[in-house]
Amino acid sequence: MEFRELKYICTVAEYGNITKAAQALFVSQPSLSHFIARTEEKLGVQLFDRKTTPLRLTYAGELYVQKAWEIIRTGELLTKEFRDISQNLKGRLRVGFPKERASYMLPLILPQFKAVYPGIKISILENNGERLLDAVERGLVDFMILPVQKNKLGMDFTSVVLYEEELFLTVKSGGMPSECLAKGCSDTVDLHSLSGKPFILLHKGHAARAQVDKLFRSYQIKPDIVMETESNTTAYRLSAAGIGAAIVPALTINLSNPGGATDIYHLNAEKPVTWQVCATYKKDAYIGVVEKKFLDIASKIMCTISTGTIS
Repeated sequence: MEFRELKYICTVAEYGNITKAAQALFVSQPSLSHFIARTEEKLGVQLFDRKTTPLRLTYAGELYVQKAWEIIRTGELLTKEFRDISQNLKGRLRVGFPKERASYMLPLILPQFKAVYPGIKISILENNGERLLDAVERGLVDFMILPVQKNKLGMDFTSVVLYEEELFLTVKSGGMPSECLAKGCSDTVDLHSLSGKPFILLHKGHAARAQVDKLFRSYQIKPDIVMETESNTTAYRLSAAGIGAAIVPALTINLSNPGGATDIYHLNAEKPVTWQVCATYKKDAYIGVVEKKFLDIASKIMCTISTGTIS
């Protein structure tokens, strides 16, 4: 049994479609279909129920894929350990990013990383928080970088804080009623006064939405959700257009163009409201010198951006 065989079967199971799996594997659909048929013949079992759309795994197929991922993951861990031992430093690094952070951060992170480790190939998976966590669990990425609530993670995961990032409320310039400001403050809102006010939020499934929902619960805020979006930048720009208020991280404010005049407010006069941007990976993952270097570069760059010191 070869690693290629394991990977092919797992990819078909992931996509539930031979044509899509073939495209992802850069092989022809007929050759992949023939490969699956030969594998089933060799094993003496049927791995897929071809009568369903998408394809479903049989019981034998479920067992195969479960064990296959364990073997693939063990092989990748060994490769990384040997890479560090030999100092050859050639291999692949697979990182999960929210789409928006990827577009902002990767052009800043990758040049520095590639200058140190030009032989490491980078594979990026962009998706929302729930799907990225699933990708970490299934071994599709080595780690993900995004804000997480550590207490929401299972026992199989480890999270390392890269930096603390402040969250701000943004509205169209002049759009915040004076009675919604914290007493004696011109740059801080009174969160208790925002119940019933129009808000633009990210769709559920995003880490940012989970954090904002938690904030609303803490202050017993029942927002009037006028719109949901997939992007903090979109929420920021819609707030600048007067559609409603948005709660966005410092990174969004410092790197995106709101498209109009905005007023930006702290969420607490005594202590900034922040979230922790973390690297999250499986507890049994091998985090070697290459992975640590990537995370170190990412941490320093994002911390600098969040304080607004990058021009």
